[in-house]
Amino acid sequence: MRTIRLPLSPLPEENQVVALPPEAVRYLSTVLRLRAGARFVAFDRRTGMEADGELLEGGASFGPARPGVIADAPALLLQGWAKGDKNESVLQDATELGASHVLFFAAARSVAKVEEGKKRTAKEERLMAVAEGAARQSGRADVPVVTTPVPLTEVLAEAAAVAERRFVLVPTAERSLGTEWVHHAHESVAFLVGPEGGLAPEEIALAETFGFVPVSLGAYVLRCETVAAALLGALRVLRTDPRDPAKLR
Repeated sequence: MRTIRLPLSPLPEENQVVALPPEAVRYLSTVLRLRAGARFVAFDRRTGMEADGELLEGGASFGPARPGVIADAPALLLQGWAKGDKNESVLQDATELGASHVLFFAAARSVAKVEEGKKRTAKEERLMAVAEGAARQSGRADVPVVTTPVPLTEVLAEAAAVAERRFVLVPTAERSLGTEWVHHAHESVAFLVGPEGGLAPEEIALAETFGFVPVSLGAYVLRCETVAAALLGALRVLRTDPRDPAKLR
């Protein structure tokens, strides 16, 4: 039986009985149809801690907090804003595959309009809900840092401050990602991926000034929502140490 995971911040103290937030109650009682006595794991996405919980009639009680799944070196996905539900699909895959950051940016060739005001706030809340759901399903004890579309310069600067190795995906690049990166998979890394129409030449040039190396994924041109899964799936495999069963999580 799979473990039920619930984002909760801050985690209550040991043996403390608390009322759960309305959205948590809705998820546990309405979506999962759990009753009093059901067990779950609460995790604090800010601290990476988790605790066992028991659902009660008037709330829940909790055991001692403990460190959650140990995170790998940061893996940042810088994703050009795409159309429709593609962004949510990218975010879900990236969260399940261990991305530490999913930073959306407004690209020159982004077809979808970047919302402002209340619509932007609603989009932020929706993206966070997607990330929390994916973290809960996959067993992560944290949620990636997520942004709605910001200028490209901002995400490039953040990646340059966090990631030791930085790559921009360009189908026509002469260098292959595999040859540039395979022996450095345990280092912090950032991937810059364009929207449906790809990155404009000036965006690629700007990325290079921040230390991003243009690389390709081979002969095939992938859809923008497929690239994240391909990149982070490969990273997940390369970072899994077969001698350490704990890392198979």
